Amino acid sequence: MYPLSLSAIQLGNYTVQSYYNSILFGSTRPLTVEFCCPSYANAGNDTALCDVSSFQLNANSPIVGGSASWTVVTGGGNLSSSTQPNATLSNLSYGSNVLVWTMIDTSCTTNDTIEIINSEMPSAAVVEADKHSCYDTISLHATAPAVGNGKWKALTSGSFVTFSSQPSCRATFLLYNTYDFSWTVTSGSCPVSRDTLRVSYENLDSATVITDSNYVLTSSPAPQYQWYLDGNPIPGATGMTHTAVANGTYKVYASVAGCDGFYSNEIVIATLGIQNRDAGFNISIAPNPTTGMVWLSGLNAPSVISVFDLSGKTIMENKTENETLELDLSDVKSGIYLMQVKNDSGVSRKKIVKQ
Repeated sequence: MYPLSLSAIQLGNYTVQSYYNSILFGSTRPLTVEFCCPSYANAGNDTALCDVSSFQLNANSPIVGGSASWTVVTGGGNLSSSTQPNATLSNLSYGSNVLVWTMIDTSCTTNDTIEIINSEMPSAAVVEADKHSCYDTISLHATAPAVGNGKWKALTSGSFVTFSSQPSCRATFLLYNTYDFSWTVTSGSCPVSRDTLRVSYENLDSATVITDSNYVLTSSPAPQYQWYLDGNPIPGATGMTHTAVANGTYKVYASVAGCDGFYSNEIVIATLGIQNRDAGFNISIAPNPTTGMVWLSGLNAPSVISVFDLSGKTIMENKTENETLELDLSDVKSGIYLMQVKNDSGVSRKKIVKQ
């Protein structure tokens, strides 16, 4: 590197070449000669704000004998002074506000630009109520923001969304599970607004299977049930088990709430009517018919005594460690009922008439 001395040279762009013994030596380099100002305008750093009405500028001051001034290029607002470097810009507009700080001294004029982005607070994020899906895809819905931009995000693994920037998007699930999704509304540098939607994805893949044990029909697990006798729904028979009290063909319709379900296999009961069935028990019921109170004797402790109507609905159930039991049927409607006694000896069913 060799020093280079220039004098009385005009401003402009030049090319510098080095020679040694009249032979070009080294590479050719560009050289720019320009005038150096005593000071240069500095309007300050670009700034992002959130929902403010005023902002204090922070430019550099001109040298002694120089002057400076602000110019609003875009946006709105009122300057407290157009010549002060720390002037206040009030009534600031939302969006981009661009100002130029121009400095003039004895020898040159320079300027610098500052951009102030003032964002409006985003609209509150609002999504629909939590819900259930029967299928592996579902629509998610949010309120479109008046201010800001919204975006959906899957918070639970095993799910994803498409068209995530739209208030209404599609969600897809891989497995039965409960999934959370967030709808986030943003606006510049302002705090975000977020709401969460929970979707429970559940359905049955196949029909349940029912079995019979001493006229007690039991279904394999499912969220909800409706038992049928000869093709007709049995009122109130919505549990996992159902006690048959009449001959006929039984099946159960199992489903998830709001989804299509499946009918189970059918079981035919042909040996049960309203006649008494006693599996080796010596149980006495008196009085029968009754107008209210009924005494049971000959029980083998411990026993579970259940009373069913002819639809199979349980009217009452009692447990006893004694050989006798008093039942109060005063509040039961008149009609024919089936009383079942179940203990270690087996199951006994007897007809009882309420007058």
